[in-house]
Amino acid sequence: MPQSPQWLRLKSHLLRKRKGIKSRRPRFENLERRDLLAGVNDPGPDDADASAFSRDEEVDLFFGRINAENGDGILAKEGSLRNVGLDLANLHSDHIKHQEMTATTVGPFKFTSRNPHIKISENTVVVDVLAGGDVESLKGRLADVGMQITGTWQQLISGVIPIDAIDDLAALDGVRSAIPFMAIASSGAAVTQGDVAQRSDELRSTLGIDGAGITVGVLSDSFDSLGGAASDIASGDLPGTGNPAGQQTPIHVLSDNPYGGSDEGRALLQVIHDVAPGANLAFATAALGQAAFAQSISDLRTVAGADIIVDDVLYFAEPFFQDGVIAQAVDIAFANGVAYFSAAGNNGSNSYESNYSAGTFYAADTFDWSTFQFIPGAFASAPGAPQFTGGTAHVFDVASGDDRQGFTLTSGQSITLSF
Repeated sequence: MPQSPQWLRLKSHLLRKRKGIKSRRPRFENLERRDLLAGVNDPGPDDADASAFSRDEEVDLFFGRINAENGDGILAKEGSLRNVGLDLANLHSDHIKHQEMTATTVGPFKFTSRNPHIKISENTVVVDVLAGGDVESLKGRLADVGMQITGTWQQLISGVIPIDAIDDLAALDGVRSAIPFMAIASSGAAVTQGDVAQRSDELRSTLGIDGAGITVGVLSDSFDSLGGAASDIASGDLPGTGNPAGQQTPIHVLSDNPYGGSDEGRALLQVIHDVAPGANLAFATAALGQAAFAQSISDLRTVAGADIIVDDVLYFAEPFFQDGVIAQAVDIAFANGVAYFSAAGNNGSNSYESNYSAGTFYAADTFDWSTFQFIPGAFASAPGAPQFTGGTAHVFDVASGDDRQGFTLTSGQSITLSF
């Protein structure tokens, strides 16, 4: 597998390039099979029952390498769900089993995903689809299989699709890959201790600066999924009609999460209103896919007129080694004068950060013109995969010269990796 240690191990601890700590289930296939834009494009079994197979066999089944026998005879695994990845394939398979169980058992039983990171609601799931051709024509085909489009950014299409239509999604022409929505929000209490800590209260009292004339946009999971926004206005925690302090300008809600959320966005708005009570506020959900997230960044700038935008959402599939669609949207907003802040720094204690320290040089693959074949260098490449181009590894432990970053798992623990 052609992975130089410096390429595989190093990751930036960012200010805002959206390359934060990522957490997912371990991968079993070669990284070369991934689409870098999507970040997560791993193989999975098709919608037949693979519960009798081992984990390694499950991956092999996905590539159609073996035939397995069960009570229904020989099932040829030809990888029909290959381009939607292991997570969506497993979700689809589990949903079929759940439907079969509820059809024969007194219920009802609510369907849940075996992967706790996948957010599902009413038997639907948010997905990001990478188009391999014309985006507009693919959007029409996606709508035909029941997908509600929530946003589009370049070749990436976000939307909500019924779980039982995942196989239809996989069969569509023009679908290069698809991944489910998996993200984390940096949650926290709404008590604004930072107002005193950063002395913004003194700024208001001595200079009368309260944010008037500024619009602050917030991106998070939801605004009023749980209810309570009206009560926050009545108590003075948010602006709007009925605010006791006379701050009557309502929050401009461009979009909210119709599938439920923790209302972390409303908590952020409460904090901002405490610090800058004169500022206009706007909100858009960041929980409807990466393309929808990127579009919301643009809409907060162009529709709501945001001068400042903040977010506290990290998608696991955001790429480490290049700017994904969310980072690209941030760059555009910044280039147009928007000050953009992210809560990515909350992950600082969970990251690795170091100055580069040169270690071992690993030789590149070479090409034999007499046989027209690549000769493996330090790392062998999978057939058809990009060749390893060589490089010098980073040293994690200068004392020992170790260029590998290790970790320890105890019995029953697991680790999730995302590249």
